[in-house]
Amino acid sequence: MPSPRSSSFTPRNDRQQAILRAAERLFAQRGFHAVTVRQIAEAAKVPLALVGYYFAHKEGLFRAIFAHHGPLHHEAMRALEDARRAAAAPGEADGLRRVVEAFVLPLLRWRHHSASQHYAQLLARELAQAAPEAEPALQEHVDPLLQRLFDALQAALPRASRHDLADALRFALGAVQAHLAEHRLDRLVAGTRAGPASAQRLSEFIANGIRAVLAPARAQPAERA
Repeated sequence: MPSPRSSSFTPRNDRQQAILRAAERLFAQRGFHAVTVRQIAEAAKVPLALVGYYFAHKEGLFRAIFAHHGPLHHEAMRALEDARRAAAAPGEADGLRRVVEAFVLPLLRWRHHSASQHYAQLLARELAQAAPEAEPALQEHVDPLLQRLFDALQAALPRASRHDLADALRFALGAVQAHLAEHRLDRLVAGTRAGPASAQRLSEFIANGIRAVLAPARAQPAERA
C-alpha cells in the first residue's frame, strides 16, 4: 500500500482515485472536521472499509490529497525561482510584477481547471483557518512555496525591511486566497466568474498595492539584517 506521507502520491486504481476525489471535494466544501469517512465512502461509491485499506484513516487521506497535487506546488516553486532570479538581475525594471505573476497565475490556473478546482478551494480554506490535522501537509507542501515567495519578494524589493516584506506576503496571500475561494461570489453575482483576464488584473492589483503601501519605506535606507 503506498504511503500517503510521501512527498508525492499517485492513485493506483480507479477506486482509490474515486476516494481521493470525493474526499477532496467534501473537504473543500465543508472542512475537515465536518466530513466523515462514511460520507467519503458514500460519495466515492466504495465500501467503507476500502477507505481504511488505502489510506488508513481520515488524516492519511487528507495528507494524500496534498501529496497528490505536489507536482502543482513544484511547478509554482520553479516559476517563483525563475522570477526571483530575474528580479535580482541588474537592470530589471519590474521585478515585483514578475514575482507576483509567478505566484498568482499558477494558483489561479488550479482554481479554473477541473482536475484541481476543489483542491484550490481546499487550499484557500486551510490557509484561512487550518485544522490541526492539516498542519503536517501544509508544512510539507505549502510552507516551502510561501518561503520561496518571500525570497522572491526580497529580491524584487531589496530596500524593504523584513517587516515590509512580511506585509507584502500577507497582502498577496490574502488576495489570492479570496480569489481561490470565490464560490460564494459565483453564486451572488451570477455570470461574472473570474477568468484569465481576472488573473492578470489580480496580479496588477497585488503588485500596485504593494508598491503603494511600501513606497514610503523605499525612500528610507534599507534595514540592516
